[in-house]
Amino acid sequence: MSWSVDILRGKGWQMESVKPIKDGAAVDRMTGVLAAKHGKYKVMWLIGIETGLRISDILGLRVGDVSSGQLMVQEQKTNKAKKVRLSGSLMRVIAAHQRRYSLRDDHFLVFSRDHLPYRAVSRQQAWRVIKAASRSVGFEGIGTHSMRKTFARDRFFASGGDMEAVRRSLAHDHIITTLGYLCGPHALADMISRYSDEMG
Repeated sequence: MSWSVDILRGKGWQMESVKPIKDGAAVDRMTGVLAAKHGKYKVMWLIGIETGLRISDILGLRVGDVSSGQLMVQEQKTNKAKKVRLSGSLMRVIAAHQRRYSLRDDHFLVFSRDHLPYRAVSRQQAWRVIKAASRSVGFEGIGTHSMRKTFARDRFFASGGDMEAVRRSLAHDHIITTLGYLCGPHALADMISRYSDEMG
C-alpha cells in the first residue's frame, strides 16, 4: 500500500465526532435493536451502511426510488448525482417493509408515523433513535453519520485498502475528507497495519 500515515499530520486535519461500527456482529446487534424499535429504522440503517448515503438523502427516499433495485440520488449537500445498486438482501427487507405497512411508490420509506407515510422522519428523530440504540448495546460515539463511516470502513477493506475507491464511493472532492471517515490518524494507522498483516 502506498498511503503513508504521515499525510494525516498535515494542516487542516479535523477529527469527526462519531465513529463507525467496526465489525459485522456489532452491525447485527444494532440492526436487531433498530428492528425492534420499528421496521423503518432497520431499513434506514441497512440503506445507510450499504450505500454510504447521508442521512438527509436516506430520509428523502420514497418507495418508488428503490423499487427497481437501484437508486439515483441528487445529494442534498453537494448536489451531485449518485447511482447505487442495492443488494438482493436489502431489497428483500425493503419489500417486506413495504408489504407490512402497505406503502405506495410515493410514500416515504422512513415515514414519520404509521398513518403518515407522506411525511419523513426528521433528522433529529433519526439521530435520537440511532443514539439510543447504540447505547443500549454498549456503544458510545455513534450517530447517524456512523452509517456512512461504517460504509467507508467496509469499502476500504473490501477494495483491498484502495483509498481512492473509497473516496469515489463517497463522492468526496478531497482524499483528506475520506481519511476523516476512517476515524482519524490512529485508527487509520491501525487499519493500514492490519491490512498489511493480512496481505503479508
